[in-house]
Amino acid sequence: MLKKIIAMLMILNLYAFGAEKVAVGLNINDTDLEVDAKASLSVLTNSFGYDNYYFTINWMNDKESFVSPGFYVENLLRGSSNFIFGFGIKSVFTKHENLKFSATPFMISAKVRLIPRNFPPAYISANWIYAPSQLVFQDAKKYLEYRIEFNARVIENIELYAGHRSLNTEYKAEDKDILYNRSLYAGFRFLF
Repeated sequence: MLKKIIAMLMILNLYAFGAEKVAVGLNINDTDLEVDAKASLSVLTNSFGYDNYYFTINWMNDKESFVSPGFYVENLLRGSSNFIFGFGIKSVFTKHENLKFSATPFMISAKVRLIPRNFPPAYISANWIYAPSQLVFQDAKKYLEYRIEFNARVIENIELYAGHRSLNTEYKAEDKDILYNRSLYAGFRFLF
């Protein structure tokens, strides 16, 4: 419960202290619930709109609670008006039975705009998030996550999305390789 309160306070602080745009999403399927949020920090930089800096946080409740705050930057690929590339870093915290898991993985993302600019935006995106043994702590051995997602803005401040995700946590103890979550999901985001 305390993690949920801290996550919401972090999001509200970003919004109150200069975050340019905030998106809060909720997705659900038959096994889990995920809340994700991101805030654009570009207004806090001297960027002229070419760079998009984001703070993100995800919370998921499947077998155990899963919390993942992070930071990334994304830009249009040079010479392209539809392809966006991103790079960032996250932190991952969860547990399994008595084992605690924390990692600081790198994230690579790619996003393609599917519809011409004069229509509401629709994208397909892919994220690959990985932490080798040098970037994991406590009882962890390594971490791998990937997501493929389609999203479309249906009205001004609402985005619908659906995708597939796989979150794999590997522990040192007995070489436990725990598939934390692999599922299809669907949800919506509020854009502020």
